[in-house]
Amino acid sequence: MAAHCAAGDVDSELVFCASIGDDEQVRRRVYDGGANVNTLVRTLVSEGAKHQSTFAGHASSPWAQVSSRGLPKKLHYDDGLSPMMAAALGGNTGTVKLLLELNALPDSLNLANETALMMAAGSGKERVVQLLLQPGEDKSGQAMRPATADLADLYGFTALHKAANCGHAEVCRILVKNGASYSARDKANMTPLLLAAAQGRVGAVTVLLESGASADSRGAEGATALAVAAAQGRTGACIALLKGGATVDLTDEYGVTPLALAAEMGHTSTVTELLRFGAELDRRVLEEQRSAFHLACFGGHRDCAAELLRAGCDKSLVDSTGQTGLGLANLTGNGQVIAEQLEEVEQERLVALSVSICQLGLCSSRCVSVQIGLKFLCCTCCAVASVGT
Repeated sequence: MAAHCAAGDVDSELVFCASIGDDEQVRRRVYDGGANVNTLVRTLVSEGAKHQSTFAGHASSPWAQVSSRGLPKKLHYDDGLSPMMAAALGGNTGTVKLLLELNALPDSLNLANETALMMAAGSGKERVVQLLLQPGEDKSGQAMRPATADLADLYGFTALHKAANCGHAEVCRILVKNGASYSARDKANMTPLLLAAAQGRVGAVTVLLESGASADSRGAEGATALAVAAAQGRTGACIALLKGGATVDLTDEYGVTPLALAAEMGHTSTVTELLRFGAELDRRVLEEQRSAFHLACFGGHRDCAAELLRAGCDKSLVDSTGQTGLGLANLTGNGQVIAEQLEEVEQERLVALSVSICQLGLCSSRCVSVQIGLKFLCCTCCAVASVGT
């Protein structure tokens, strides 16, 4: 493992210069100062006022926190950075190429077992990722091995995990095309697709599915990518997964469906899309044998409960304790909220029924159509008659 550089060390200055893409300063520190291109430093030191004009204003640098008083003299990075990592984070393609020609190792690790490729992937630096994955030549003309695509950090994250987690779809495409595994799992048993789904990264989800990742891949406790997305309310990711072939009612190892998870968390738009793709409306889950409606009521999620009612769920179903959805809402102090929503949905249903009767010509000639709010047109006498019954 490389030794950490002391303040003022030329190696530390090399890393800083690489971070802002100053190739001339990189060459000077390597050729004139004898800096080590594979060093690992934790504290980066600028040359102070002498080079503030050179370093200031480089927004791409991970350490470009230039205040009104000038460039900080010391900047710290706990896990350590090599010149290559610093250049990759800054998106400095020319500097990366220069360092490779100077025999910098693309697979060198910091204290968290991260590589320059991982850092470039996680920060969306497409051109740097592409460059690191291509074979090249050093300054003597010798062939150089490209970066290894599937190295993992201390948490089991590969470069593809990092790109998927941050939603860098094009980086995901480049990595897979160059041999990165979409089946790799981190220490939490998450694949890149599962991470992308959990974060709602629709573009990354789409790219990974197009690249061959299974839409029904499972993670911890048997949760599918769809279940993970549904639990987080990532509606766009759910749609992408369902269009990509995900099974809408596939359960985890506890028998819980994505619809149940979305309802339990109150993600109404997600519930709507799962139902649109054919989710079983009244399926019971868990030991308590609760439907999605039970779970929405239990959590006090009135809009979600209403959406399930509009879809035709059976509100009279009882769980293993003998409770209906409204009964559970009463137990958790949400009874009034849910009861009001139930009444509103019932009124909607009756109004819709009266409109249908009117349109079929089965009502009295005395009918007058009026607008209720912004949503409904109803026939006054039919609606009154319907509500009255």
